[in-house]
Amino acid sequence: MAETRPDESAAPDGGAVRLAAVLAALRDGVITADARGCIQSLNPAAERLTGWPAAEALGRPVAEVFRLVGRANRVSLPGPVAEVLASGAATAPTEHTLLNLRTGTELAIVCHAVPLAGPDGGAGALLVFRDRTGERDELERLRESERQLNTILDNVESYIFIKDTDYRYRYANRAVCRLFGADLADIVGRTDADFLDPDALARLHANDRRVIEDGERLVEEEELIGRATGEHCTALTVKLPLRHPDGRIYALCGVATDITWQKRREDQLRLAAGVFDHAQEGILITDADARIVDINPAFTAITGYGRDEALGRNPSFLKSDHHAPEFFADMWASVLETGAWRGEVCNRKKNGESFIEMLAISAVPARQGGRGYFVGVFTDITQFKAQQQRLERIAHYDALTQLPNRVLMADRLHVALAQTRRAGDLMAVCYLDLDEFKPVNDTYGHEAGDQILVEVASRLSLGLRAGDTVARLGGDEFVILLAGLHDLDECRRTLDRLLRTLAKPYGLAGGVGVELSASVGVAVYPLDDTDADTLLRHADQSMYVAKEAGRNRYHLYDPEHDRRARAQREAISRIEEGLLRGEFQLHYQPKVDMRRGRVVGAEALIRWQHPQRGLLPPSEFLPHIDGTELARPVGEWVIDTALAQMAAWRKGGLELPVSVNVSARHLQSPDFTDNLARALARQPGVPPSDLELEILETSALDDLLHVAGLIDGCHRLGVSFALDDFGTGYSSLSYLKRLSAKTLKIDQSFVRDMLHDSEDMAIVDAIVGMAEAFQRRVIAEGVEGVEHGVLLLHLGCDCAQGYAIARPMAAAEIPAWVANWRPDGAWLQAARQHCPKADLPILIAGFDHRHWIDLVAAWIGGAGVAANPPPLNSHACRFGRWYDGPGLARYGALAAFREIGPVHERIHALVRELATLKLAGQDDRAAGRVPELLDQRNSLLLLLERLAREIAARAD
Repeated sequence: MAETRPDESAAPDGGAVRLAAVLAALRDGVITADARGCIQSLNPAAERLTGWPAAEALGRPVAEVFRLVGRANRVSLPGPVAEVLASGAATAPTEHTLLNLRTGTELAIVCHAVPLAGPDGGAGALLVFRDRTGERDELERLRESERQLNTILDNVESYIFIKDTDYRYRYANRAVCRLFGADLADIVGRTDADFLDPDALARLHANDRRVIEDGERLVEEEELIGRATGEHCTALTVKLPLRHPDGRIYALCGVATDITWQKRREDQLRLAAGVFDHAQEGILITDADARIVDINPAFTAITGYGRDEALGRNPSFLKSDHHAPEFFADMWASVLETGAWRGEVCNRKKNGESFIEMLAISAVPARQGGRGYFVGVFTDITQFKAQQQRLERIAHYDALTQLPNRVLMADRLHVALAQTRRAGDLMAVCYLDLDEFKPVNDTYGHEAGDQILVEVASRLSLGLRAGDTVARLGGDEFVILLAGLHDLDECRRTLDRLLRTLAKPYGLAGGVGVELSASVGVAVYPLDDTDADTLLRHADQSMYVAKEAGRNRYHLYDPEHDRRARAQREAISRIEEGLLRGEFQLHYQPKVDMRRGRVVGAEALIRWQHPQRGLLPPSEFLPHIDGTELARPVGEWVIDTALAQMAAWRKGGLELPVSVNVSARHLQSPDFTDNLARALARQPGVPPSDLELEILETSALDDLLHVAGLIDGCHRLGVSFALDDFGTGYSSLSYLKRLSAKTLKIDQSFVRDMLHDSEDMAIVDAIVGMAEAFQRRVIAEGVEGVEHGVLLLHLGCDCAQGYAIARPMAAAEIPAWVANWRPDGAWLQAARQHCPKADLPILIAGFDHRHWIDLVAAWIGGAGVAANPPPLNSHACRFGRWYDGPGLARYGALAAFREIGPVHERIHALVRELATLKLAGQDDRAAGRVPELLDQRNSLLLLLERLAREIAARAD
């Protein structure tokens, strides 16, 4: 070490010599300074590192030779010697510093200083420093390599991680951080339990243990569900142990690749295969040359041909020769031109039996480098077609009299009106109602009433010309169409003759004779120059005039055209004013699924809050605007208001589909679909599928193609359709297939009377069957009692609306009603029990008996003596007729059935006693024994339930 020597002739000290040798050999620079901070000595390494020879450095301030700057900010630093001299304490080694050399270059160093006592006892400092430049460069290379590796790991889609032997994370790439919803700093040191869904932890931990504890290398599928993010994926994970050189495992490394899409694709392929194999429809696939390449099991079930018999053949082997060659030529021309064809085809099964199928053919385009193929999907609709024919008979002819019914009459009225216009002669529409028929029916029973109606139909038919029509609308109401009349006198002569014929006595069983008359209202075209429906309505109105005038007569309609037209205009003007003033509001009637006990929607029903007349139902004002231009703005207001209310309910947590009635005039407006799309856009929070439009069957008949296309356009918007009052329109069956309405609403007139009218029940049953065949939903209107719901459930109709469920209510009342509604217990019981249709008469018999008892109780409780008491003969009432006839034939061998007869006789005996008291003027005594009658009724109903259970048990 170079230093100043005061006495060079003195003998050198052995220790000093050794110290100088050590300092000279050190790679670290060593500088000593006195109390003033001036250099006293520096070793060769210090000379080399600083660039200052000892001769020049000795005596200079340390800060001049040893100049430090901060690496980050390039600011000059005081240096450790100054710190030691100032504080008297040693400094810690300093990193991140640069030594500014005499040559102008810089070295990265680490340095520290300690206090040093001089020979004279004064304070000084010892500075030691080392060149770290090479180490720094190597560290930077390592850091750059680490940055590159982290960049690669953070930008791969796979989840990459390292866990220690305590299963705590030591590293996780960005994909893992994204799954966990956390930064790397928050993940390191924590376990899967902190980040993943608990359901996935058990398997993950089991796999980790196999790697950490057993040293296995695993490839497994694992479910990864981020607790914080909710992100869910199926991953193919590779896990392997990391080992020390001595083989000890110190960590687990995992690489997980997201295979969710591949799994979904596999599931979709399995689903498609499952659909193909389990579909109820027959499916065949042909290649571009029309050779069958695959069939599904339903194809075999329907046709009888197995795979070996069908593959490789042209589908023409199924032909039944029912169609001409042109039929198939047109079919394939459509497939090749449009890519699809759909229609009915009559084919032949393997056993030679012909069957009708609904066939849809689709052309599947060829992929690049391949060839296309064709897919045919078909359903056997043979039974449906047969049922359709039966239902058309029910729909067009009266079951009792075999006369045309309202549907067929309306059709013939339109035809006759068109012929009369062309011929220029007269046509009379005659609305006939029997006078005082109800008392006769109640007194002598329904069977006698039916006998009279059949006789009336026969007399009318025999009294008319071949080209005339007589139809029964229902009950005791008939319509007669007299076409080709030359003058009014011809019409009058015909009506006089018919009235005389009907006034002749009617013979009943037991030699009883009954006399009846009829009242007839007549509207004559073109004297009453209007449409068919209006002519019928005018004839109906005239019939009531004839009754008021004394019955047994006819009355020609007097139009009073000006007065009515003026009244109509005034009514329309007031309705329009009410719309502008915001006087209309919507009430909502819930629709429920009785079988599953849930509310499925509501029907929006318009009401008018009239300033003078109060809240008016739609029947008070809608007829005035039917067919007018005002029907459109009213209809648009209803749709807008219903959608706004649905949005408001959704904000409150209630998601309730709503159906809206649409008039024919509104439906056929040219911009109906565009206006509907804009209305839906104004309420983006309401799914279009929650809106259903209800239209009458007759709404579509004036322009079927237009309305069918309009319905399809609305379906593309997501809005569905329902055919309202189904069964009353005269083209229900003819056009149902062409109108793609998803729901059929059974008219309330059939539902209301089906408990007591077998024809109405037959119509309801037929409509339910047709809905099932057409794969349409069905809902019954007019459910006014629990019994209606029970019978509907047994007929297969689950959904209903009516007063037995809820009356229409204000929108504010709906949420509470929905929350509190529960289905009737009888409906739940009916939903659990299967009642074959052959045994439904037991259920209906109970309804009939309950209804008869209600009539008796009402009659007994009425003031005075009613002229028409209920039937008192135990064999003449509806229940008695069932018990003595179909019931005895089917269940007579059962003890439970035989026990019913004596109870029924006792009930009738009691009723006769009460009737005697009632007719004797002892009303109070009769009324006091009504509870006794109700007890007997309950006993009979319990026996009926016991019979039903016994029959069900035998069936099981």
